[in-house]
Amino acid sequence: MGGIGKTELARQFGWQQWREKAYPGGICWLNVAESDGGFIGTSILDFARVHLKLTLPDEGELDVKIRYCWQNWLAGNVLIIFDDVRDYQQIKDYLPPQEEKRFHVLITTRKEYLSATIATFRVEVLKEKDALDLLRSYLKDNRIDTQIEAAKLLCQDLGYLPLALELVARLLVRRQDWEISKIREKLAENGLDEPSLDKNPKFHGEMTAERGLKAAFNLSWEELHSEPEAQILALYLSLFALAPFPKEMILDLFPDEDGDTVEEWLTDR
Repeated sequence: MGGIGKTELARQFGWQQWREKAYPGGICWLNVAESDGGFIGTSILDFARVHLKLTLPDEGELDVKIRYCWQNWLAGNVLIIFDDVRDYQQIKDYLPPQEEKRFHVLITTRKEYLSATIATFRVEVLKEKDALDLLRSYLKDNRIDTQIEAAKLLCQDLGYLPLALELVARLLVRRQDWEISKIREKLAENGLDEPSLDKNPKFHGEMTAERGLKAAFNLSWEELHSEPEAQILALYLSLFALAPFPKEMILDLFPDEDGDTVEEWLTDR
């Protein structure tokens, strides 16, 4: 799911490990997203040249040079972070050798499943308290606590998504005369077309997210184009309230489909 904070969480973890000197062999961050394999491979080579001061062989294909990097990497534990992986095929040829236990790999992805060899940690939306604390971290003028009920409703309106909360909080920082109820009214009127949910270019260097909320959602929607049934399921889910509901309610919407198939739409996307 876009906007939930996977990249930010991975980045904070990376910086924490760097400060604690947990990986003396280095921490390598690789932006995958829509990159092709060649770009990922050359990014590994560039990291090896610049940060490890490795002299790479002039001859040989890309895979040979990458293998040379793994074999000659600095001593000690190493953390390789692949950010925003869309498909396991993007990275499988660029993973460090599994027999080298000192190489640790962290992957962020919107997918529920990439490979049976990868342990999964699911990032959930924020709890109400954490969502309010995120707003407070931007708004230092006590607007959150003096308008606490409106702030709670705002968090609910935004689905407790970190990206949406950050974008709205940054707007409220600039609009100090606005009450929280005003931004709620604008969101109710405009939905995802509300300008405050777009990423402001002024914050390009301050925000981890590269997209606004609508762009992030559109990207998730586009990824479902290859499976129209999954798109239909997503449309149905958008009609449900923000509360738990029995799985059977979803299965009943597709009486002609095998239950296992519907569950695959739920878990694989």
